[in-house]
Amino acid sequence: MSKQRDQLLQDVEDAFSDMKRALHSFGPDGFSALGLSMSQLGMLRKISLCQPITQAALAKKLQLTPGAINQVIDTLEQADCIMRTPDELDRRATYLSVSRRGGKILKEFAKMQHQIITKILKGVSNEDIAAFIRVQKSITTWLETEHTRKEK
Repeated sequence: MSKQRDQLLQDVEDAFSDMKRALHSFGPDGFSALGLSMSQLGMLRKISLCQPITQAALAKKLQLTPGAINQVIDTLEQADCIMRTPDELDRRATYLSVSRRGGKILKEFAKMQHQIITKILKGVSNEDIAAFIRVQKSITTWLETEHTRKEK
């Protein structure tokens, strides 16, 4: 690897770290008004995108074990954000879906996210945003491909 490439990779690491730290000032405290943690909001969003979905299938999509997501699922159910519906053919399987209350929370969460993204990217050109999205998609594709290889 060239010295220039090594420096660029170090700059990427630094930029990720700086961005993560700076993003914390925008997010969690503002979202606390919704009554859910960031992990609960993320799980609720994932359920909404995949519903109806079994807990096992959701865990697989998140690359976690069903047990690892059980507490978050229980909390979302207790908060009336999701519903569990037994499979009519297989009583052992239960489907997760977003409740009316969960849907309202997600709409508010999406509105808040949009406001934050709009504020963050206010001074960034459309060309730079498009380049950022291309790079993110490229990295995500590589990560998903690499993960799929490891599973086989």
